[in-house]
Amino acid sequence: MRTVVPRPSKVLCAGLNYTSHIQEMGRELPARPTLFAQFADTLTGPADAVPAVAEDPEMDWEGELAVVGRTAYKVREEEADQYIAGFTVANDTSMRGWQYRTTEWLQGKIWARSTPVGLILTGTPVGWEGLARREGTCGPGTWSR
Repeated sequence: MRTVVPRPSKVLCAGLNYTSHIQEMGRELPARPTLFAQFADTLTGPADAVPAVAEDPEMDWEGELAVVGRTAYKVREEEADQYIAGFTVANDTSMRGWQYRTTEWLQGKIWARSTPVGLILTGTPVGWEGLARREGTCGPGTWSR
């Protein structure tokens, strides 16, 4: 199976994006969003296995709401919805040993085929059942959008 967007030009991600998760980790709320990128080859289909990596036994994952949209630049918050094509789910897999070697998260987030992304694109946020990693919902988020 393929992802909703098999070869996106950009994959932009927000880390520390749920207040409850930040508090659960015992961290302070950041003053600004923690952003990182992933590469297109990190994405894989929703039923594909994520390969374990010998270089890092600290693989961790969490479900995420993935927003699929078109290019936007300096968009006002009240216009943001016009740039969203829809929503799907993603499995944010991290190699924590590599991720925390520096303050930049990139090296822990760019392993090939490490991010399964949903097959279905919906116009409203979707939920998923049966694979609880953490209890919670898609909100409240730390940031408004």
